[in-house]
Amino acid sequence: MKRTDFKRTPSSTFLLDADDGFDEVSYVEADRSVAFYHFNLSREKAEELLFQSNQGENLNGKFLVRKSRNNPSDEVISIVLDKNVLHFQIRHKFDNCFQIDDGPIMQGIDNIIKHHKEKKDGLPCTLTDFVRGHPLPDTLRYQGQTNLLHMAVAERNKVCVIKILNSPKCPNINSRNADGDTALHIACHTGDEAIVKILLKHAPQTNIKNQHKCTPLQLACHHKHCDIISELIVNGCCDPHVRCNFTGFYPLHEAAKLGHHKCIKVLLQNYCPPFPRTLTGETPLDIASERNHTKCIKLLENYTQPATKTDSKYWLHPELQRQGVITLLKRQGLIEGMFLIRKNKWHEDWFVISICHNSHIFHYAIQKCEYRKKDVYFIDNGPYLSSLEHLVHHYNIRPDGLPCRLKIGLAIGESPYPIPLLNSFVASIITDLPESPRSPAPAINFPNAVKISAPTRTPPPVPSLPSPQPSVPAVDEGHSFISIDRIKLGGLVGEGEFGKILKGTLTVTEGKKNKKITVALKYFTEDIVNCHADFYREAKIMLDLNHVCITKLIGICKNPLMLVEEFISKGSMLDFLIDYPSKIDVNTDLILWASQIVAGMLYLESRKMVHRDLAARNILLESKKQIKITDFGLSRAVGEKHYYRATTGGKWPIKWYAMESVKYGHFSHASDVWSFGVTLWEMFSFGQMPYENMMGVEVIQFLENGQRLAQPKKCPDAIYKTMEDCWKIDIKERLTFTKLHKFFTEDIKHILK
Repeated sequence: MKRTDFKRTPSSTFLLDADDGFDEVSYVEADRSVAFYHFNLSREKAEELLFQSNQGENLNGKFLVRKSRNNPSDEVISIVLDKNVLHFQIRHKFDNCFQIDDGPIMQGIDNIIKHHKEKKDGLPCTLTDFVRGHPLPDTLRYQGQTNLLHMAVAERNKVCVIKILNSPKCPNINSRNADGDTALHIACHTGDEAIVKILLKHAPQTNIKNQHKCTPLQLACHHKHCDIISELIVNGCCDPHVRCNFTGFYPLHEAAKLGHHKCIKVLLQNYCPPFPRTLTGETPLDIASERNHTKCIKLLENYTQPATKTDSKYWLHPELQRQGVITLLKRQGLIEGMFLIRKNKWHEDWFVISICHNSHIFHYAIQKCEYRKKDVYFIDNGPYLSSLEHLVHHYNIRPDGLPCRLKIGLAIGESPYPIPLLNSFVASIITDLPESPRSPAPAINFPNAVKISAPTRTPPPVPSLPSPQPSVPAVDEGHSFISIDRIKLGGLVGEGEFGKILKGTLTVTEGKKNKKITVALKYFTEDIVNCHADFYREAKIMLDLNHVCITKLIGICKNPLMLVEEFISKGSMLDFLIDYPSKIDVNTDLILWASQIVAGMLYLESRKMVHRDLAARNILLESKKQIKITDFGLSRAVGEKHYYRATTGGKWPIKWYAMESVKYGHFSHASDVWSFGVTLWEMFSFGQMPYENMMGVEVIQFLENGQRLAQPKKCPDAIYKTMEDCWKIDIKERLTFTKLHKFFTEDIKHILK
């Protein structure tokens, strides 16, 4: 941490006694240099002011800064260029740091303006003069003018500080001096607890950062002021978990580095997370161990986090899959801060947290590892936490890189559950301001995920039509019906077009022994099934299907009405495409999956079974090398009129349908080929939505005009040509699964060489 020297000077006492206050002239002059701020000025008014101030001259680079009307945390800079006015968003990135477009991220808007006066660096010209408005607010500045309050605090002149703070001419308590420090920073550096208490009574920003990107609490830890640490947290509502962006340290790191064990004790007593990590992954315990600070080591090793008041039953859905998560959260209205946690299908002991923010859903990996012989959980470079409950508690207090705080859990029964706080003290330090945010995106980012060796570009040998192989034990019932007594219901996996999908356990008899197998239970609501007799007839046809690329239907349960199928643990191909694009090779994985889908569809064709709903969401991954087609024939089994009634918005999946299916309700193997082409497009676009936001009528018009889905960026030309041949209006011109099978098992090897 850089040292700041606060020089003692008699000027504050002298000026205060001379005029009951301030030498205003010097401060006004200093403010004039940054008087380019115009608060809530409209775009039109900004252009008018800039044109008026130019008085007919072409003063390129003349500017003003105003508040963004689209995003309250951002600002806008309006600049004259060639008699036009251009507007650029100044984005608030984190803390007091800002950025214009792709320019440098800098602390303080005054610093950004100074930078762009010297070089364009992404702007169309350098900045010159400005239209005078108001001085830039103190909270947006990197540096300010050293005022009387700064000087009085540096002198440790308690009487003078009180008099200045009570004066009507008192400067903003959060204003920065010429070095970028606030009065509270100075008091924490000098270690004057009495002045810190006085300042806290006037509600300063306690998490504000100075020019070295340190909070007052970090300075107090650096200088071993234990009483001030307690004062800042308890009475100043200071968050003890704020990173210094200059060193990457949290307050606990600072104390551990210098061996300040008493400071560590105070921080831990005030619910500071014990194992925050630097950007290189070091915890305070690691740093204390490197320097052999034995008292610090003992404190950190023996510390146990207090029990939380939340329970996993209010937000943990172990078996739920990504699409099921989206369905549940949308049904609740995408409430800000609503979340749930599910198990990661590809990493044992990992989880995924899904959070609602600004009417969008974001997904993050919760990883688990062993640290100092204890299991810990963490998100990206966040702190190590001892349990999922402690992780939820931590992110309930602060976003800490997530898009927002965790506020409301979604329980198994779909009941919203506000997360209770540990106590009133914890409630006082809650902040909704992101610190150094992660880049939330619909795709999960796994920076520390287990690496998989890159596959070679030579396509693997694709099997010809696989031999049927039983993947689950047979149910020795003498018929296809299974008693509900042999089934134990488990967690929710997702929601299909017909009802809910549950994980369950089925007891089967093998010889004289009973055996339990994991199954998927497709639960049908009574109003979905049109005719039970038709349903049983179609289900019995599906029972006879047996193929390595088809999910095996084990049996039927009558009351309640359920299909009992083999359980495919890794979830849908669509989820994998969206969540793990970096783990998928176009010329190996996607080609293999495509060949297996074709093999499965060719088998269904040989059994005179039309799928009717082939899509990436209905392809399951048993492993990275084996897919299985699911939900075949269900629309016919339950009755077409009812099958899609349960979907979001009550829409039929027109985007996957052939034209003859949309217009005439005609389904055939040829219409399945069309759907396969769309599924192929989903695969090579890594899970994008076909036709984006088009409505059904727009999709039909789009296709009737001869237009088709565009070629995905990573899709080979030969594969895209195959897609187009699946989308021929004339059925006779359309590819068949026989031809597709030959293409993906034989022709593709030569094409991709």
